[in-house]
Amino acid sequence: LQRIDGTFHFPSQPDYGTISPTLCAGAVFSLLARFDKRLLVNLERILQKFPEWLDEKGELKSDFFFRPVFTGQTTSALFETLVVASIYYFSPSITGQPADDSLRQRLIFLNQHFALNEKSPTLQTLILLSGLPYIGQFSDEQMPGLLKQMQQFLKLDPEAARADISALTALFFYRMNFKEGLRQISANSFSAETLSEKIWVCLIKVLQNDPRP
Repeated sequence: LQRIDGTFHFPSQPDYGTISPTLCAGAVFSLLARFDKRLLVNLERILQKFPEWLDEKGELKSDFFFRPVFTGQTTSALFETLVVASIYYFSPSITGQPADDSLRQRLIFLNQHFALNEKSPTLQTLILLSGLPYIGQFSDEQMPGLLKQMQQFLKLDPEAARADISALTALFFYRMNFKEGLRQISANSFSAETLSEKIWVCLIKVLQNDPRP
């Protein structure tokens, strides 16, 4: 079932779309590269694959679907941004050379092409906000509206009952130092039966108990 570019597609499970282990691995490596710069070698290899996956709009054709949040082109943009940003910001400390300016231009393209839109679905907005500060940037004027949107989302949308989605919302509130919204999320309200759910609930508790002023 694996294609020559390393992607998978399961005809019997169309909801999963095209799964790219390479792109997903790049997102994970980019987070770990903050602690171990040796992983930049892996990211450089993954980066070499990206030009083969671009469509006529300059977007990655390779999607990674992981419902209910991480779906579609926005997710591909988030994962690509994590890879490109890690190489751009961390490589100079290893090589002693300035970062390739084409990487900066790519980050600018991604941030502009996938800019936050007031009409965007809340889950898509959450994906972009997960990429702060490299993608999902917004103006000071947008901030009150975004905070209100997320608060309403927690109150009214059934999807907010999921630990993963609430944890991503909590992460956004934490980054914005919005304590009222952070307190609105009750970590004890989730059943947390699976390991994944337990990790998300743990993240909520860590954010809520951070002692920073």
